[in-house]
Amino acid sequence: MPLPSNVAPVITEMESELKAPQRLPMEGFKKSPMGQLIQEYSSARIESQLGPMEMSITSVLSLEELTPDHIVDRGEDRNYQLPCYHLGKATMDNVCSVIAAQQLFLQQAAALIVDRKSHFIVDPGNTLIPILQGTSSLPQMYTAWKVLITRIKLGVKAWEKYIAEYQLQANVAVLSPLSTFSC
Repeated sequence: MPLPSNVAPVITEMESELKAPQRLPMEGFKKSPMGQLIQEYSSARIESQLGPMEMSITSVLSLEELTPDHIVDRGEDRNYQLPCYHLGKATMDNVCSVIAAQQLFLQQAAALIVDRKSHFIVDPGNTLIPILQGTSSLPQMYTAWKVLITRIKLGVKAWEKYIAEYQLQANVAVLSPLSTFSC
């Protein structure tokens, strides 16, 4: 039975009619600012001897525990103004390079997310690196190392979170309406 001309048809949606959100096409994502940043992250060589960024982070994270060969003990004959212990130069250089590069990528990724006002900081207040550069307490050095390793791991999780947030933000932009009404 046809509806009178003054009555609008009732639109009902069947489950089968609901459209799933469209994903940003992979090719489109690769060309997006985040896709380009991911490419840089995967291939960027940082100033360490460890290789590309991902490999550098993995290498630093593989040093779960500091061993005596990573630590320099200046001994009792040291200048009394110098702390007794510090991280060896090669390890310290690699750690500093990884942290600086990781921080830069985290800042850049967070900046691509519209509603994000802050970003993860690997070494908040620059407190851990100075301890590794020199302290008179081995327990303090070991603790700073453990905290720094945890912060680098959290930085990796933040990186992945920023990628997911960016993809969600991009997916919201390409969502199609659930239903359309056409006369």
